[in-house]
Amino acid sequence: MRQGGVEIVPCADMSEFPALMADPDMGWLLFAADLDDHHIEQTLWRARTARSDIEIGLLGARHDRRRAERWIRRGCAVYLELETSPRRVIEAMDLVSRLRVRVIDSIFHEGQHAGLSLPRVGLTRRERDVLQLLDHGHRNSEIAGFLHISENTVEYHIRHILQKLGVRNRMEACRQAAVLGLI
Repeated sequence: MRQGGVEIVPCADMSEFPALMADPDMGWLLFAADLDDHHIEQTLWRARTARSDIEIGLLGARHDRRRAERWIRRGCAVYLELETSPRRVIEAMDLVSRLRVRVIDSIFHEGQHAGLSLPRVGLTRRERDVLQLLDHGHRNSEIAGFLHISENTVEYHIRHILQKLGVRNRMEACRQAAVLGLI
């Protein structure tokens, strides 16, 4: 299916997957709600082994807030309701690609009225300090100086921040932290 300048290629047969991953124009994996998390994790692992720059999006059921929170923590860039139109999905993917933000459907906004909130990430006080300085663009040596700790300790904290936020690098950590309201 072609929508605007984007081609959506369904992949029901996993034997087609390696060929799709070899396509340099392939930038996204979009999963629907009917796939279980284990299948998505396996497919995502295979994809990230072939292409570390791949983004993921999920279409999920409105009532499944836990799954939405789980996948946002795992680095899902787009989480939209299953009934979302292809045009809106593509617009969300384009927004993520251009602005490097996460797009989360109204699932969380409505959840906040019901007493739910965005997922909490258990960062220590020191990790939050390091993250704040990272967000301001400071290098490890500068962060070490500001906090009166060694560069090795800064690297230790950054590794833990990346792990807890489910991201691959400092820039993604800052973006994810902003989405989660940590900075």
